[in-house]
Amino acid sequence: MEWRTRLTTPERKGFWGDEFGAEIVEWVVVTLILTLATFVLLQAIGPELNNLVSWIAGKLR
Repeated sequence: MEWRTRLTTPERKGFWGDEFGAEIVEWVVVTLILTLATFVLLQAIGPELNNLVSWIAGKLR
């Protein structure tokens, strides 16, 4: 019965109320999604972006 007493301590309630770990995981997931989306976008428009930069560099010369 001692383990049940320990499970209802204020420390346990504080542990379950703490959302710091969940918030970190959410930010990691958001960062990974944004990184992946940026990578896919740059892969898709990379050649056109290179042409645009080359054209601008040519006009500045």
